[in-house]
Amino acid sequence: MSNHLPVLIVGAGPAGLLMACELARHGIAFRIIDKKSTHTPGSNATWIQTRTIELLDQIGLAPGFLRVGHPCKAINLYIDGKSLATIPLNDIDSIYPFILMLPQCDTEKLLIKRLNEFNGKVEWSSELTDIKQEGSNVQSTVNLANGKTEVITSDWVIACDGANSTIREKCHIVFPGEDLTEQFVVADAHIDSFSSKNEIHLFFDEGTLFAASPMGENKYRIAANLH
Repeated sequence: MSNHLPVLIVGAGPAGLLMACELARHGIAFRIIDKKSTHTPGSNATWIQTRTIELLDQIGLAPGFLRVGHPCKAINLYIDGKSLATIPLNDIDSIYPFILMLPQCDTEKLLIKRLNEFNGKVEWSSELTDIKQEGSNVQSTVNLANGKTEVITSDWVIACDGANSTIREKCHIVFPGEDLTEQFVVADAHIDSFSSKNEIHLFFDEGTLFAASPMGENKYRIAANLH
């Protein structure tokens, strides 16, 4: 089976979903696939920066994000348990002078809801296995959720399939850099604390780092290196 469409989006994380929402808003035909069976279940990426909120505002999505997210208005730095400095974010030249803490699972739910409003949907459990250029078109081989294989041709393929991108690998696109040898523990936890609940806290010691980012109602994203 061979189908042609203007755009194929590979990957239904926040980047792919937002691209799908914008294509739908502008009336451009597309399909969006992801090899996962559903949206991200965990918190994963949690920091939404000021400029991102401004862009969400331009397309009418900011109110929904602000309704469920938790704004942090400063970053506190500590050395050996003692306060070193506070970096205020309210000096940022924006109507959103803060970092919005929001679990990735909630970000994706908001974007999927938006996509559904345009009658768009994600094709879950659909994995791109090969890709090649055919003249002015791109030919993508996809294993579908029903076990069948489909060849999709499109004018464009947008790679939103993450750090271990199949598209990057198949297109022999170099991804410079290397893995860090440092290991970290990352968790969501409920913590009782006297520290400000609308500010991020970073604790440094010799060779160690501990970060606590509040997400509302005594819930924190914590991260620490294991060395």
